[in-house]
Amino acid sequence: MAITPPVVKAEKREEFGKGSARRLRRDGKIPGVLYEAGIDNVHFAVDRIEMTAVVRNHGTNAILELEVDGEKLLCMVKHVDQNVLSLDIDHIDLLGVKRGEQVTVEVPVITEGEAAPGTVVRQAAGVRGGGVGARGVPGELAG
Repeated sequence: MAITPPVVKAEKREEFGKGSARRLRRDGKIPGVLYEAGIDNVHFAVDRIEMTAVVRNHGTNAILELEVDGEKLLCMVKHVDQNVLSLDIDHIDLLGVKRGEQVTVEVPVITEGEAAPGTVVRQAAGVRGGGVGARGVPGELAG
């Protein structure tokens, strides 16, 4: 059974810069950019609550469909800029992907269980990088 990615409606942006980004944030929107090979970068604005829910529920490697001007573009979250005080998303970068395409992502490693008495747990890395299919990116690795 295929998992359908969430669809997020976006509007194209024509204004750029600090002032326009602040106006968007004041109106409850997040500015962002979609990068994809073969097409021009798409500058967009999305609803803050909707995008925050996608990142929170599906993780920082979330796969989603961005609907801009009636066109649905399959993409994944590449980078999230957050406000250091409020932790609100200030800006989001998305990476366009094709179905079946291999992508390289970093996935957090989570340790489970308790260490045996008298032992010390050492974890060499907090994240692991690797190539996987765009539709099969895990949220975390447990070990």
